[in-house]
Amino acid sequence: MNAISCDRYNSLPQRDSAPQEGNVHTSRRVARGFLVRRLVDDDRGMVLDHFLRLPEPDREMRFCRVFPDESVLRYVDNIDLANDVCFGILNDGAEIIALVQSFAYMHCGVRMLEVAFSTDPLWRCQGLATTLFLQVTDHAAKQRIDRVIAQCLASNRPMRALLRAVGAVCEVDDREVTGEFKLGGAFRPIVLGGPRQNVTWR
Repeated sequence: MNAISCDRYNSLPQRDSAPQEGNVHTSRRVARGFLVRRLVDDDRGMVLDHFLRLPEPDREMRFCRVFPDESVLRYVDNIDLANDVCFGILNDGAEIIALVQSFAYMHCGVRMLEVAFSTDPLWRCQGLATTLFLQVTDHAAKQRIDRVIAQCLASNRPMRALLRAVGAVCEVDDREVTGEFKLGGAFRPIVLGGPRQNVTWR
């Protein structure tokens, strides 16, 4: 894999990095001294490095399709870190080794949060994705989100294991799995798809 350097990333037009309302740079330590915190615009280069470190099969699992370096570069540049809440786990070298990206929207009067996870291959099977799931769902509950959903390829065994571990209700077809997790109260199925209305995190 031909890595795109941070120098190339830094040559691109950058987004405004003004403080985001309600987005304190909160962080906490987890096992082994790793740091888990919400990511902000200044972390965009680290997010890029994290995705570029993923080998091709891992990228396909994360993005549900083949995703070359150039696509990663465009994708990271367009992440809205003000509203698409992301949490990362950083090692002692200040590298993101696991990341959850979320997108909130309204559907049929239900406040939904779609999430996607990625973990550096060397740090798999150590509970990092579960830690991030707990972090993002705790944040979502405070924002009165009703449902958390995640979609993955049917071949993505790590993600399917996470969905089972957190008790998500899953629908499986020949290629993809959709997991849905209710935040409190009785579970009421809804039909996914259709128009979405963005929700701003506070």
